[in-house]
Amino acid sequence: MSESNRRVSRMAGCVRLGVLSAVLGLLTSLVADLMREPINLCRDGPSHVWPTRGRIQSLLIGLNAFYEHRSRWPAWNDSLDKRTMEFTTRGSILATLLGKDASTNPEGIEFSWFRPTRTSKDGLWRHGDDWVLSDLWGNEYRILLDLDDDGKITNPDPLTAKELPDIAAAVAVYSSGPDGNAATWEDNIRSWR
Repeated sequence: MSESNRRVSRMAGCVRLGVLSAVLGLLTSLVADLMREPINLCRDGPSHVWPTRGRIQSLLIGLNAFYEHRSRWPAWNDSLDKRTMEFTTRGSILATLLGKDASTNPEGIEFSWFRPTRTSKDGLWRHGDDWVLSDLWGNEYRILLDLDDDGKITNPDPLTAKELPDIAAAVAVYSSGPDGNAATWEDNIRSWR
């Protein structure tokens, strides 16, 4: 084997090791997040927290993959002049992640996949022409995007906003929890905590 072939082989091995490290880091982060969550977070019990957190992580991965591919968010609009924008998992932003909206994802790349459901709870479903992703309680997830690329999102939680005014992230996702009310933060399940 020539010296150049050995170098190429070593570089390929380094790339594989880097990809494996990134995947293990993501899984470790997900497990750590799940273990940090208090057991009594939701009235419906801890068994509902983990699947919801898993879908939140899937949304984060899909949104970040889209951003890396297109250098913009799926819901980008040049007229948006806000620092942080909130969307729900209904309509164009979700269709873009699923590869179903040719106007925002012309290649049809599937950046996220979610289990279909026959009801309007716990999965992906259609409402007319709109794709909708609902949590276990039938509520759409909420997506916060950093539109000014400063790496921060305004913290929407009034209970913690005083000590943590900004979330250090380009994208954040949360569920309204069992009560279905996004304004009551005690039971909301968040990506940043």
